[in-house]
Amino acid sequence: MAWSGAMKKIAGHIRPLVIQRLRDIEEKKTLPESSTTPRQRTVERIVQQMIALTFASAHQLPLVLTFTIYNLCLHPEYIEPLTEEIRSMLSLPEEMQYKNMPLMESFLRESARVNPLDALSIQRKVMKPFTFSSGETIPQGNIIAVPQDALMKSPRYYNDPETFDGFRFVLPEDRGREEPRMKYTDVSSGFPFWGASKKACPGRWYVSASLKQILAHLLTKYEFKLADDNKALTMGYTTMVIPRHGMRVLLRKLEKSG
Repeated sequence: MAWSGAMKKIAGHIRPLVIQRLRDIEEKKTLPESSTTPRQRTVERIVQQMIALTFASAHQLPLVLTFTIYNLCLHPEYIEPLTEEIRSMLSLPEEMQYKNMPLMESFLRESARVNPLDALSIQRKVMKPFTFSSGETIPQGNIIAVPQDALMKSPRYYNDPETFDGFRFVLPEDRGREEPRMKYTDVSSGFPFWGASKKACPGRWYVSASLKQILAHLLTKYEFKLADDNKALTMGYTTMVIPRHGMRVLLRKLEKSG
């Protein structure tokens, strides 16, 4: 992959740190077994991975937040119960805040189900030929993936999957519990938004915590709506489905927001 001028500039800042860390690892002999493959611990490979992770963390959160705000605008009936949950949560001790929010957990999970950012998930390279029970064989070297957009809109996993149900994942037994049983960050075969269970996205708790805090501020301080709710909200780029450029959200500060 050819590096752009911006990537080369970023790599110039990161490379000295990576070189020093690799030296420290060699001196202390504490290299994790999962990273002993020489090809995976070259300076260029590590720099490339760091840039990719930085790019992902910088873009995924705003995209997810944008879709969540869109869904709040399209389904304003959820704003009041979510705001009430937020206000009750803010009255708790700081260490307990944002933990027991079954309505918010469910709304975020449903928003991700309907707008998963990418049609595919869990992309993997086939290291050796594999034959399914149906007789289909995947040759070595091919890239395979889970069709998460189709899967998360399948009646096999969800009742009435084409309908947005913001509280779809709220369980009756969540009442009185310190934390809801089903969370936005949970991984399952019917919700591969965060990847596979064994190697799920390590940044999902950061995304969840950030979204809750941002939405808590927005819902208690502002009212908002789409400037034009007749426009298409999404656009495609390769396998990605992202918010359409040029969409505007109108915000107005609540009179009693404090």
